[in-house]
Amino acid sequence: MQSETQVSFTLLNYSFSNVPLFSVIIGSMLIGVLLAYLIHMINSIPRLPKDIQLQTMRIIQDRFLVGVTAGACREAANLLQAPK
Repeated sequence: MQSETQVSFTLLNYSFSNVPLFSVIIGSMLIGVLLAYLIHMINSIPRLPKDIQLQTMRIIQDRFLVGVTAGACREAANLLQAPK
């Protein structure tokens, strides 16, 4: 059983009439998903430098485990302070 309900709506100054209801529902869901993705991408921007710092700290830890000299640790610390 399919519903062939037709609806009319206005978006900004444009009026749409006789649009199938399922199209309005699916379109609204797609817009919601796209907005959620956009907000997620915007919120992830401030975390990028923190992720780079975490990667550098992992490199430092690996070098300690391997037994590399203190010079290599200073080099890794300089990477943390490098301009972005």
